[in-house]
Amino acid sequence: MRKITTITFLIAISVFFNNCLFAQQKNTECKKLKKEIKSLISECQSCETDGECFVDESLIIGCPFGCDFIRSHKFDNSKYLTSIKIEIEKYSDVCEKCLWDCDVTPKKQEVGCRQGKCVDLRYYSGKNLD
Repeated sequence: MRKITTITFLIAISVFFNNCLFAQQKNTECKKLKKEIKSLISECQSCETDGECFVDESLIIGCPFGCDFIRSHKFDNSKYLTSIKIEIEKYSDVCEKCLWDCDVTPKKQEVGCRQGKCVDLRYYSGKNLD
């Protein structure tokens, strides 16, 4: 009986450590994926004038990437935009969910180019956008 208890204990410890390692690996994968997605989104936000910027309602980026996908018209590459969508879906399927309430989508006049990046002017503070 003591041998069965010892074996059960060892199995339980093994399962525990495997779960810890899996969680750590998943967390590392999610951080990497989040960084890649933010980089892709940032590229689409590069601008020179206010007129280039708009809210692209065809792609819902969501938490933790922002409420609205504000980007430049210069990046009207459907393959690139589709790759962002696929990466966001992958992130949503694999990584921890986060929730926050979003404000009303900005109107055209509330979106502009600041410091070379398309932004929601309602929340623009003039600080570095990186």
